[in-house]
Amino acid sequence: MLTQVESWKHYMAFHLNKLLGGKGRFWQQDGFDHLVRSWKQFEYLRKYIAENPQKAGLPIGSCLHYSAAIKEC
Repeated sequence: MLTQVESWKHYMAFHLNKLLGGKGRFWQQDGFDHLVRSWKQFEYLRKYIAENPQKAGLPIGSCLHYSAAIKEC
């Protein structure tokens, strides 16, 4: 049985390949699950994810990242 993430990735890969006219593998082989253990680590990972497109050299505005203020619990 597929996990929630695997199911989502399968669904999205099918539709994105159809939209882009591609076929075959769309995602990297293994996803990276990580347990966030502190607020500091959470903020670090948010920043890392937000900056990934720029680090990869993608044009500004080609990737959208939603970010909103989150209050610490």
